This record gives sequence, structure tokens and C-alpha cells, in this order.
Amino acid sequence: MKDATKKVGPARTARTLWEGVSLRVDAGERVCLTGPSGCGKSTLLNCVGLLDTLDGGSLSLLGADLTRASARARMRVRRHDIGYLFQDYALIDNDTVEENVALACARGGVGRNRRRIDEALEIVGLGGRQKDVVYQLSGGEQQRVAVARVLVRRPSIILADEPTASLDRENAALVLDQLARCAEQGAAVLMVSHDPWAADHCDRKVAISQ
Repeated sequence: MKDATKKVGPARTARTLWEGVSLRVDAGERVCLTGPSGCGKSTLLNCVGLLDTLDGGSLSLLGADLTRASARARMRVRRHDIGYLFQDYALIDNDTVEENVALACARGGVGRNRRRIDEALEIVGLGGRQKDVVYQLSGGEQQRVAVARVLVRRPSIILADEPTASLDRENAALVLDQLARCAEQGAAVLMVSHDPWAADHCDRKVAISQ
């Protein structure tokens, strides 16, 4: 991202959320975006994740300029190269744990990807919980399912929006450890957090101001 600008609100009365933002995250690096509520950290994350668009500047991912990419091209990159940990976990409540994780697999469902799904669930401490229905899980367990969904995809870029919010220290540490593991395997990790403890687990902090 270089010299990026983002505005919010109707065009005639739009307010500049941030401008002139340049950010680089290398493979294997963990970067945390910090700053006060309302400064646009999550919006910046969404722009990097191709869920939102910039109003100025440029965005390149994995060496490709995606500033003005088509909707189809953006979807292809999101599907194959980006793993996203949302604040609300973005799980399907009435589906099982394994069905939710299988959604991240490029091809096939649970049957075709069972080994990968089982391995990912073992890593996050949910081995043997494949058939549990998501709405019956605790918040910490649901976040771990979301992490397993990222692990099974093996993305080049991981975006995490407040990944430890509302988690106890044990579950928060597990999530951060898995993000570190992904970075060690070559993923670029960009995280938003209000938690100084979580931010300290990253290699670098970048402050966004209003």
C-alpha cells in the first residue's frame, strides 16, 4: 500500500478517514495496526483484504498491482491468497466444526479434505470435535475454529481484525501462537488490535492516527 487515502460518507460531504498511508508487510512478518477507535484501522485492513477500495494511492499484493483490479480478479485473490480472521468469527452457526473449516478448502468438501481438516483442528486443540455444532461452542472455541479455517487454506496473507478480543489469556495466546506459526511458514500477517499485550507479540507496530 502506497500513499493510500480513504474517505467515508456521501461523496459531497465525504470525510477523509486517513491519507498518505504507506505500508509494507513482508512474507514471514507480523505487523499490528494500532490507534484510537474510529481512526480506520479495520477499514484499512478491509482495503488490504480487497473487501473495500481505496480513494487514492495504490495497493499491491504478492507483486501484483490490484488498485483497479476487477471484481473477479479481487475475488480470485481473496479466495486463493488471503486468510481472514474476523471479529465475529464469521462462522455458520448451524453447521459442524468440520463443515466450517471445509469452507476454506479450494476444492471438495469435508470428505475430500478430511486429513487437512483434522490436522488443522488438532493444531488448535479441537481434535475430536469435528462433529460439534458451532453454536454450541464457547467464544474461544469458535475463534479457534476460525483459526483452523485459516490454517487449512495455507494463505500467503493473513488479516486478523481484533483476533484476541473477548478471549481469555489462554485462548488469546493460542491464537497468537498460531499466527506466529503461519508467519514462520512464510505468511505475511497484518493484525488490528487494541490490546497492547497482543500487539507486543508482533514484529512491528504501525500507529494509525485521525
